[in-house]
Amino acid sequence: MKKLWVILLACLCAGTISACKGGKEEQSSSMSSSVESSSSEETSSSEEAVHTHEWDEGVVTTAPTCEGKGEKTFTCGCGESYTAEVDALGHEYDDGVVTTQPTCEGKGEKLFTCACGESYTAEVDALGHEYDD
Repeated sequence: MKKLWVILLACLCAGTISACKGGKEEQSSSMSSSVESSSSEETSSSEEAVHTHEWDEGVVTTAPTCEGKGEKTFTCGCGESYTAEVDALGHEYDDGVVTTQPTCEGKGEKLFTCACGESYTAEVDALGHEYDD
């Protein structure tokens, strides 16, 4: 059983299971040709110059919104590129507009609006009484 596992493992390492069907001789020749081809690949790739990417500043390809992320694409002179997320901008609300005036005893309401149209309201404290002398 152990021998079968060793042969199966060797065949998987060689990249083919069909070579194992003929027995040990085919398996060993398959393994040696696999080793030879991988060492010739290593030699040819080590002879080539190693390219180091030099990425540009990037271009926003999908603009972020107040609530949604965007995307920026960076490109190397060789033509390779990658993308990165751009954080959502977040809302920028105005100073607000009083929509309900407060009274001496009652609270008012103020509406704050973002350029995207999103808005929220906040309470304005009651003014309180001002008595004269």
